[in-house]
Amino acid sequence: MAVTVFTFVVDVGAQQPMLQLAPAMRTTLQGGAQQAGPAQALQIGGMTPAKPIKPKLKDEEVELLKKDYERLTPEEREAMVATYKDLGIDLQAAIGINLAADVGTTAATSAVNPKNELLKALKKLNFARTADKVLEARAQIGLKAVPMPAADAPIDEQVNWLHRNVLAGEWQALQEFLKERGGEDAAEMYAHVLQSTNQGDPGLLPEEILAISEACPAELTEWQLSLLAQLLKTATSRSSTGPFLQRLRAGTTFFGPMDDGRRDRTAKFLSEAMLAVEAFDYL
Repeated sequence: MAVTVFTFVVDVGAQQPMLQLAPAMRTTLQGGAQQAGPAQALQIGGMTPAKPIKPKLKDEEVELLKKDYERLTPEEREAMVATYKDLGIDLQAAIGINLAADVGTTAATSAVNPKNELLKALKKLNFARTADKVLEARAQIGLKAVPMPAADAPIDEQVNWLHRNVLAGEWQALQEFLKERGGEDAAEMYAHVLQSTNQGDPGLLPEEILAISEACPAELTEWQLSLLAQLLKTATSRSSTGPFLQRLRAGTTFFGPMDDGRRDRTAKFLSEAMLAVEAFDYL
């Protein structure tokens, strides 16, 4: 799962580079990715602080986090709390929540209404893309697309088909699977795949991020947009943005210049991916 967090800059003294306790930007951290946090030693001008510096949240930041938290599923809330704990922030105390109550409610609900077996099986899989896993998946699929298993095929066969295709970068297969098999769980399935894919460096091209967004079975949420922006930021750090920007100008389901909603979303998407110059065209 992915959640929206704040990147903080901290002032450690007049003789050192200026960093202040105000949120400079919103970005996204993933549970499986290794991200620098305040618990790590800061090397500034050869000095190592004796104690980690823990950022404090402002009132407006707390309100934004509350809104994000309320939109998440109980499982995603648990991951959000864990992410902030790694940053040295007790989110439960900061925004006045009770994670234990959420987990208890989830357990009680699941006992009455068991989750879709396909969703449960899919959530056991990790969609993080590494070079060896991508090559293995590509070898298994071969040069021709392998048809989706029948709807009455074993659950493991169906989710393993999706797993191989996602690792191989067959994003149309993800869109097809969610549309035909996701049902009411399609949005939660997409969230899990998106979160898993955003672990480490998945080795994606910038234009692939748009293909991943096209697989979203519902309106993109704020945290999903931030997650896609993080993927784009990683991709553009080593690949040309030419084909991506051309596709963006042509327009997609969620991005492009066609209407105010898509322009606003595109500007935010590009800004969070640190493409401020490109974002200006959509303001």
